[in-house]
Amino acid sequence: MVKEIWLGPLLGNNRSRLMARCSNLVSQNNADSFLYLAASHPLLESVTEQILDGAKNPGLWGELPVYLFRGFVRRILSSAVDAETGKGLTALIPIDREELPLKRSLISQILRQLAATEQLSAITSLANREGCVNTIATLIGEIQRAAKRPEEFAEIVSRRVEDVGGGAGHGVPLVPVENPGSRSGPRVPPQQTRRQIDFDRDVALIYSTYVGLISKHNYTEADADQLRALAILRGEMDGRPMRVPWLETVQLLILDGFFDFTPVQGEMLRQLIRQVPEVIVNLNSDARNPSIFEPFRSTIDQLQGIAAFELIQHDDSAATHGTLSFLRERLFRQMSDKLQFFIHDDKLTLEEPHRSAGVDNGKLKLVGQQGRAGAENDKLKLVG
Repeated sequence: MVKEIWLGPLLGNNRSRLMARCSNLVSQNNADSFLYLAASHPLLESVTEQILDGAKNPGLWGELPVYLFRGFVRRILSSAVDAETGKGLTALIPIDREELPLKRSLISQILRQLAATEQLSAITSLANREGCVNTIATLIGEIQRAAKRPEEFAEIVSRRVEDVGGGAGHGVPLVPVENPGSRSGPRVPPQQTRRQIDFDRDVALIYSTYVGLISKHNYTEADADQLRALAILRGEMDGRPMRVPWLETVQLLILDGFFDFTPVQGEMLRQLIRQVPEVIVNLNSDARNPSIFEPFRSTIDQLQGIAAFELIQHDDSAATHGTLSFLRERLFRQMSDKLQFFIHDDKLTLEEPHRSAGVDNGKLKLVGQQGRAGAENDKLKLVG
């Protein structure tokens, strides 16, 4: 089992190595042996173009296994089967697309119905307001991205109820109410107390009702799809054993360009990393400018918490010239001196102050070719 994190400078060669390896696998008709997860759409397009270059690999019979996370989730849901019957999943109707934006409408109806039947305790007075609907919709998405199903979130709320002592009136107020007649600061009259736990209970009820409703009518949305994909990767969904046949042939998993992962993505990766024999993670790092890449440390720690990843530093990189020659070392670094731009022979160059004419109080002057403000023939000279 090979688990490696490749660290390399900006404009390094790590990505080229990975794409070349995948290109070789495609040319050998082994495209089903790797899975490449890219962090952004531009990177996805770049990797796809490099693998299917039109020369070595003019095309591919089937699907190229290079995805964004949301594309990977869709592939999981479309290819998963019941481990006992071999039956695939029922196709669901997405309700969070521009052509069918029903998610907030459904949540609005749920809020109104629960408020009308007096099942809400803390947000009844806000249930009909658009801001409340938007907030609840956003909060449900956050709970789903935290990889918590309705029953798991309800269990968390139940434990909090026990921690604060159970019934109403024993918890810490959520919002203090100002007492104009007192100089001792805000206070909360007992009859106006709204505890955080009451809001949590309402959210748990709304979340459970929402999930039950979309399940009943065969609806879905992106955040719910991630939870379903996670359940499938864990091997069970809705009490049925599940499997993904094409994942069983994957021998190489590549994670490229990720800065961090949401909790539900992290849980999906936990299942993948443990299942796939070889995993390579490509991250940027440069000893000449370490502070810029310090945020990647938490990503490395998260991955090493899943498996024993080996850190491998690659220092080779693509050759750069002129302005880009010191990009890696000085990227986002605060510099005490200003840089100067010069145009020589219609070419823009970037130079340090000590290499050229001085700078007046750290500022550049724009002077037209005739020595006055403005431009002649749309050309400007930037001089000290």
